[in-house]
Amino acid sequence: MKSFQVNKSLRVVAIAAMLCFGATSGAMAVESVVVVGIGSPLTSISGVEFRRLWLGKTDRVNDVKLEPFESKDAGAVKDEFCSQILGKTSAEIKKYFIKEALAGGAKPPKEVTDFNALMSALEGSQSAISFMDKSKVDSKKVKIIEVRKD
Repeated sequence: MKSFQVNKSLRVVAIAAMLCFGATSGAMAVESVVVVGIGSPLTSISGVEFRRLWLGKTDRVNDVKLEPFESKDAGAVKDEFCSQILGKTSAEIKKYFIKEALAGGAKPPKEVTDFNALMSALEGSQSAISFMDKSKVDSKKVKIIEVRKD
C-alpha cells in the first residue's frame, strides 16, 4: 500500500512540474523587435550601429538623429532584447550605465512609465527608437526596423 502511495505522489509531483514548466515557458515566450515611429525614414540599422546608439556612444544613424526610449514595465521583453539584440544581460546593461554615469559619460535611454507612454513617444516622433514585444506592434503607429547582422 505504501509503495502505491509513493508512486502516486511521484506522478502527481511530475505532472505538476510539467504543468508549471509549460506555463512558465509559454509566459516567457516573447520576441523583441526594434521599432521607430511610422514617419521615421529609418528602415534598417546594423547591429553595431544599434548597439552604439543604445549604449549612448552616438545619437545619429545614417544622418538621422535618434533618441532611444524604453518602458519601465518592459520585463521579459527587455531581457530578450538585451540578450538577442545587445548581446548582454539586462544586469550588464544596467551596470554599464551606472559606470557611465559615475564617469560623466553616456546616458541611458529615456525611460517612460509604461507601454502606452512608449507608444505615445514613438507615434509622434521621427527620432524615437525603442524595442517591444512583436505581438504588441501597432503598424498604424510604429514600424519594425531590421537590425542587420554585423
